[in-house]
Amino acid sequence: MYPAVFISTLYAGLAEVLQSLQGILPEIAIAVTLLLVVLLDLFKIKEGALLSFITGAGVLAAALLLHTQGGAVPVAEEGLFHGMLKPDSLSVFLRSLFLLAALFSVWMSRGRVAGGVNISRLGEFHTLLLSLLLGAMLMSMTTHFLLIYMSIELVSISSYILTNFSFNRKSAEAGIKYLLFGAVASAVMLFGISLLYGFTGALDFASAPFHSSLLSLSIDSLPLLVAGFMALAGFLFKLSVVPFHVWAPDVYEGAPIPVAAFFSVVPKLAGLALLIRFVQYFHESSILFVSVDFNWQFILAVLAGLSMFIGNLAALWQDNAKRMLAYSSIAHTGFLLSGVLAYSSLGIKSVIFYASIYLLMNFAAFILVKILYGKTGNESIRSWSGLGKKAPYLGAAVVVVMIALTGLPPTAGFTAKLLVFTSLWEAYQLSGNAVLGYLLLAGVVNTVIALFYYLKIPYFMYFRTAGNEAVQETETTGLGEKVLLGILTGLLLLFFFKADWLLEEINLIDFIF
Repeated sequence: MYPAVFISTLYAGLAEVLQSLQGILPEIAIAVTLLLVVLLDLFKIKEGALLSFITGAGVLAAALLLHTQGGAVPVAEEGLFHGMLKPDSLSVFLRSLFLLAALFSVWMSRGRVAGGVNISRLGEFHTLLLSLLLGAMLMSMTTHFLLIYMSIELVSISSYILTNFSFNRKSAEAGIKYLLFGAVASAVMLFGISLLYGFTGALDFASAPFHSSLLSLSIDSLPLLVAGFMALAGFLFKLSVVPFHVWAPDVYEGAPIPVAAFFSVVPKLAGLALLIRFVQYFHESSILFVSVDFNWQFILAVLAGLSMFIGNLAALWQDNAKRMLAYSSIAHTGFLLSGVLAYSSLGIKSVIFYASIYLLMNFAAFILVKILYGKTGNESIRSWSGLGKKAPYLGAAVVVVMIALTGLPPTAGFTAKLLVFTSLWEAYQLSGNAVLGYLLLAGVVNTVIALFYYLKIPYFMYFRTAGNEAVQETETTGLGEKVLLGILTGLLLLFFFKADWLLEEINLIDFIF
């Protein structure tokens, strides 16, 4: 009898696993592509164009599978793999952004210099890029603490190694710093998770047992708050929220340009997905933070405001373009966090819209940095003096991209910030919470501050003349790279006039609020 029961249980478990596998076909495509790249590299096939083609084809295949599945993923009531994965409409949209970012990074890694990527290491580069992508995709569709930790570590370990892919002293130093800060953040998060597990006996923070256990607890609020904020530390680290931001400037400056571009978007948006789910579920249940006598919303609002001010004010003094973009990404994190704190469907939709436009803006900015670095062999903004007149196409693209990053019309960056500000104002009117009003004011002030350093690049390119030093072109810009830059720049203009096209897709996402 016992063998029959065992076989029946085993059969049921295998059937559930096979059904769940159908729900992660895009992730399986990425894993298969990763293994194929590893095998090619193992057999000493170092042809850069072939490796880039295979990686790009694998990412496109994953995007096609994701689009084909849509909302028709066979998901059990508790989710895939007994609730460890929940491929809902939010994760589908974010995974689409991740795949798009991966395609851009693969395209940027082509070329003789490849933006600082060591050509002889392209096999390892694509392997680690796909590993990071896989971890981010898993992060976007889980509420299970065990898988959260595993996926964050997959993203983190890949990131630590990718940072060093320029193979020089600066990138090695940045990689070590990233490793040390990341290890501390992971340890703090893991300790917070262990406390929450000890309180509840459950690992899925969206599950009924987790909620019911928290509601029935008869302990002081302090241990619960400490556990919650420690668990949040890992998410905030990936978002590079102040004070978890100190790694970002050195990492962006030391990493190859395609890697820095990827870092600026994918890990940040994956952390944002976790933060949205965390805030959604706990706000919906009125537990953990809301049920205790502690204004945790005020603390996160302060962190959002500090991220804006510290990021923007530090960027004012930067001459290295990548370092400037690192500090600007910290400021953008403050805007993303502000939308989450609105606690409304409009707030989350504005964050998703902002994230989509942020991807376009940042990749356009880093492509420009790569092209300008190829023309001058320097990442210094001052070294690009006079290039606007010599290369009108690049000059026009720089103006559009920098205006978009600032958040001014007629670009989609303005629409993105306007939506975040609108959600904050609406939440302030409904709740009367003064902190939301102050956060809105901080956002407006920081938009003005950002104007001074974003427009510094067009200023030097158009209104300053080049020095007497010889400028040697280190990498010829291909037609494909110019076309990609044109497409991204065009989209930033298009989504200002036709923002409803993107909003229609975002409105299909289901939110708890």
